[in-house]
Amino acid sequence: MAEAPQKNGKGLVIALALSMSLNLLIAGAVAGAMLAGGPRGARDAGQPRAEGLGAFNVFAQAMTEGDRRAIGKELRQNRGVFRQARRDARAEVSKVVEALRREPFDAAALNAVFAAQQTRAADRVALGQRMLLERVTAMNEAQRRDYADRLEAISKRGPARR
Repeated sequence: MAEAPQKNGKGLVIALALSMSLNLLIAGAVAGAMLAGGPRGARDAGQPRAEGLGAFNVFAQAMTEGDRRAIGKELRQNRGVFRQARRDARAEVSKVVEALRREPFDAAALNAVFAAQQTRAADRVALGQRMLLERVTAMNEAQRRDYADRLEAISKRGPARR
């Protein structure tokens, strides 16, 4: 009796590839919006420019205006890093497409692309954490306490929404 052909899970692989590509596009859009002054080019009155930062949002909103400006300046100075990340993301989509079309399918090749994407995302998180740590380290005790109070208040009520 002949065995039924075994499915190789291409649908799942395609879904994962599309999901990762969408995540990279969103991350690029967030970085671009931050560098361009936010989605409307300027902040609403009294609203910190921290929308779209995901988990970092609450930390950014709790900062003083001066600290947010300093981090924004550093982000603009790292503009080239973000541009290169967007170029790399576009190139990786091509690599995903190539891996999906390869016969026989090579899951290891696709996994290598995913690993590179994960590394780049971790690098961006590390950059944000480094900038936050530098700002907090520069604060005196009273400033750190005030920051902690604002952070706690935001975490209880949730981040500001537009």
